[in-house]
Amino acid sequence: MQSNFLKRLSNIFAKNEKAETSNLLAKLITMKYKGKGNIREYIMEMSNLTAKLKSLKLEIAEDLLVHLVLISLPAHFGQFKVSYNTQKDKWSLNELISHCVQVEERLQRDKTESAYFVLTSQNNKRKKIKGAAEGSSQRKKLKKKEEFTCYFCKKSGHMKKQCPNRPPSDDERFIFVGDDNKVAVEAIGTFRLQLKTGFCLDLFETFVVPSFRQNLVSISSLDRFSFSCSFGNNKVSLYQNSNVVGSGSLIDNLYMLDVVSSYNEILQTGSRGTKRKLIENSAMLWHKRLGHISKQRIQRLVSDEILEPLDLSNLEVCVECIKGKRTNIRKLGVERVKDVLELIHTDICGPFPTAS
Repeated sequence: MQSNFLKRLSNIFAKNEKAETSNLLAKLITMKYKGKGNIREYIMEMSNLTAKLKSLKLEIAEDLLVHLVLISLPAHFGQFKVSYNTQKDKWSLNELISHCVQVEERLQRDKTESAYFVLTSQNNKRKKIKGAAEGSSQRKKLKKKEEFTCYFCKKSGHMKKQCPNRPPSDDERFIFVGDDNKVAVEAIGTFRLQLKTGFCLDLFETFVVPSFRQNLVSISSLDRFSFSCSFGNNKVSLYQNSNVVGSGSLIDNLYMLDVVSSYNEILQTGSRGTKRKLIENSAMLWHKRLGHISKQRIQRLVSDEILEPLDLSNLEVCVECIKGKRTNIRKLGVERVKDVLELIHTDICGPFPTAS
């Protein structure tokens, strides 16, 4: 009676070998390596499935397993697949594992380098992805030029920064000199000159150019602000609403306004940020990027080909590192007691519920 009961239980819970074989074979064929984890463990998992199939009397040859592994690899292993197909020799499973590990390490190293060295283009800038909750590295494709709409003139075909009707911003302004060279503008502001007639002349949008040795006033700018000038007999007269407000004389081929030299007032000024080119291969820059690491660690990263060759001669003294190593609080010296009970150490605890 007991033996029949055990036999019935074994029949109820017995596994269907055909169904299990189908499931294992389907899992083996449909496996895909997504680039996450370790490729060695992934190939060993496929090898484990073939071992289970072999125990179910379905043996898969090693050559077939090698082809199944290659088929399951992602697209960035394409060059590796082509290299295998062009060779006459066949690889064993262990040889395939060693080659795949080498390729994966090289791809990860290239990915790390591309993450550190971000190449920017002046004519083709990529837009940042908004709302990347998981830190995805995917980038949106750039729209075609015809799809751009200018936010200034509302016309399609160009962006706002390329619009010919847009007035330049302060950071985009510069001065052309006589030899057609650009001269940098350090600041833009409003200055007030007091003429000897008592009139205060406000110069709006005045450019501060350190390379200029003399102060120049543009006649066209004066005309734009309702001033007029008359020249004759080496003299110049400045008018506003047909009233003479200032005068000047011709000195060294330049008309000099008669101003009160002791008076100089700056009404408003704004510093102009000078954009400097970022040196991507600066050792000091990588020292700060990587959390103020030492010079030896930078040399180790260069030798491991994680960083490109760097010129370590420009690695100057880092002020932040010195500040971080400074002692902010001076520790008082240790004093020794001389008399009995001069220093008492006590521990405060309790009360305890049970008597000790």
